[in-house]
Amino acid sequence: MKPEWFWTVAVVVVLLGAASLGSAEGKNVTSLEVREGHNVTLPCVLPTKEDISDNVFDWKKDNQKEMFLFSRGDHYNNRLTGQDQQFSGRVSFVEGQLRFGDASVTLSNAKMADSGLFSCHFPHVEPRYTAYVRLSVIKGGPQRSTLTNRSEIKGAAPRPHTKFVDVTEKGVELRCEVGGAYPQPEVEWQDSKEKALPAAGPMFSTDSEGRYHVILSVYVTASGNYTCIARQKDIGHKIDDVFYVHENLFSKDTCTVHVSSTVMTAGLVLGWVVAGILALYIFGKWIKKRLSKESSRQEADSPQAGTPESSNSLIQIDDRSDDKKLKYVAC
Repeated sequence: MKPEWFWTVAVVVVLLGAASLGSAEGKNVTSLEVREGHNVTLPCVLPTKEDISDNVFDWKKDNQKEMFLFSRGDHYNNRLTGQDQQFSGRVSFVEGQLRFGDASVTLSNAKMADSGLFSCHFPHVEPRYTAYVRLSVIKGGPQRSTLTNRSEIKGAAPRPHTKFVDVTEKGVELRCEVGGAYPQPEVEWQDSKEKALPAAGPMFSTDSEGRYHVILSVYVTASGNYTCIARQKDIGHKIDDVFYVHENLFSKDTCTVHVSSTVMTAGLVLGWVVAGILALYIFGKWIKKRLSKESSRQEADSPQAGTPESSNSLIQIDDRSDDKKLKYVAC
């Protein structure tokens, strides 16, 4: 018979475990439902959207089975070992999305045994971050979703990545990038009044799995919120991201300072170049003058035949030489 305190501690541990699990799931939990035999994408994106190409993220099922591990370029699909046999050869990811903090993975040929709680953990970011996906695999019937953005559909576009590019004569250039989407998404920029903005034709590319990557740039001339929207009408999917343009980017003072500093920098560089050339010219003239003086001095000091200096020299005969060489020894 175990002591009474043992059961008290056991109950507390169980309650704490349940509480921690509930809090862990919290707002980072996504519920998905997929039909057996279909592919499903499990979403996981760092809130900071920082580049994770040289970082580590680890997918596990029910906090036990190793589903997919990525470690600074190595992962279970190339050199790493340790993946649970249940997921061998069935997990993929879009490498190009790592630079946007996107660690989402696609599980192919969903099975009933795949149902459970999946965790996506980043052990080396500060603060540490974990996202959870509760997956339910069902038999037969149409595929349903409890997600408003339907990210469990194969190839559903992830959240667009928006960023500032430059300030030009046309205005502030913004760029929207959408990756790993199939079917091909329609990408559009809107202002705060949900009015579509004119933009140059989007640039499309496809990866080895046939999924589309889209880049769309736009020029804006006023501050405010601008939204990039990705739509896939065939699967009823829509997702967006908002970028705020600060009014300081349109300040004339800012542009004047920018131009003035550029001109000043160019002037300084040109001034240093001219000063360097002038210094080399003066130094060359000095060297030439110095060499000329040295040459004149040597000519003045050297003895000349028929001059009084030559009579002041002693002439010695070198008997050791058959040619009777003359050696001039200055007095």
